[in-house]
Order: sequence, then C-alpha cells, then structure tokens
Amino acid sequence: ILDAHYDGVSNAPGADDNGAGVAGVLEAARILSQYNFERSINFIGFDLEEQGTVGSARYVNDGGMEDWEDVRAVVNYEMIGYYSDLDSTQEFPNGFINLFPDAYDSVAAQNFKGNFLTNVGNQNSQPLINTFDSCAAAYVPALRVISIAAPGTGFLTPDLRRSDHSRFWDKGIQALMLSDGAEFRNQNYHTPADSLELLDLNFMTNN
Repeated sequence: ILDAHYDGVSNAPGADDNGAGVAGVLEAARILSQYNFERSINFIGFDLEEQGTVGSARYVNDGGMEDWEDVRAVVNYEMIGYYSDLDSTQEFPNGFINLFPDAYDSVAAQNFKGNFLTNVGNQNSQPLINTFDSCAAAYVPALRVISIAAPGTGFLTPDLRRSDHSRFWDKGIQALMLSDGAEFRNQNYHTPADSLELLDLNFMTNN
C-alpha cells in the first residue's frame, strides 16, 4: 500500500500537509503503472486524517482490508515537501534525543539543518525501514534519509503516530511514515502560509 491523506485543516491551503504527500503517491502511481508486479499495489487516499486518522481506521478495522489479504508493506507519504539548508531549522519532540540518539547526533552534526527525509517505522517494521534505506541509497543518493524505529506500536512516542501508518502498526503490519518533520521543521504547518511556493520541488522529486 502507498497512501497519503488528502484532507487538511480549515485555515490552511495544505500544500505540504498534505498536498505534497498526495502528489508523491500520484507520481509513484504514474511511474509504477508502466511495470508489472508479482504482488498487487494499492494506491490509497485517506480522508479525515486530521480528525484522528478516521479514514485509515475505517479501512483497517471496518472492511477496507479483506481478511484474506496479506498486506506486506505500507508506505505513508506524510508531508514530503519542506526542505531547509539553513542552520537551526530542524527541531525535535521532547525526549527524542533519549530514544534516538544516533538520529539526533546526525542532525546535530549538520547544525540542525532541515535537509533530510525522516523514514519513521516501528520495531516490527525494521525490515521495511532497511529496504527503503537501501533503495534510497542506491537510486537517489542525493536524498539524505534519517531513519528511526519507534518502540512497540509507538505509544511512547505519540508524535510518531500522528498519521495513517499508525493504524497499520496496531495491526502488526509493517508501515513507514515518510515525513519532512511537520511543525518540527515547517513553521507554516496548519497555517495559511502552508503554500506551494514555500515547498522544495527538487526535494519532493527525490522523495
């Protein structure tokens, strides 16, 4: 499954949150439509993510996934358009340094620039995290990726559950959230300033 939520908040144009993610899924669909695959790929737009991941909850728990389906992987595109090469433009949630010291140190070594994609999985999703990282390194070496694995299903790290991937974690399905960090980088998050001209289209293309 490749997914993104297509709803936004009422006071924002929603270019990064989550027009960027929707564009990523559509571009992946355009490219992958040219090939044949052994397994099915579902491209899904979820509604009501901003209301508590209602759409993905309905999909996962109320018949969107059939009992016979064997879902191997989910990639959730959640805000993939905001990039900054300026110092001190990347922040972190409280406690991040304690849980993910290597990721924190990697960002600190570059003076907290917001110049990377965050690949967020949970411990169960470690094989998928590794696969994504190896593919990114092989095919898009210009894209800096920092990966983290939330413990369990992420309840100790609520900021890492704030999108549709978390509903799949709860079902034991490997899932990633690809993100530019939301308000921890993009200060226009959920404001009228979340507009297209502030996004980095080269960063989006690499993602």
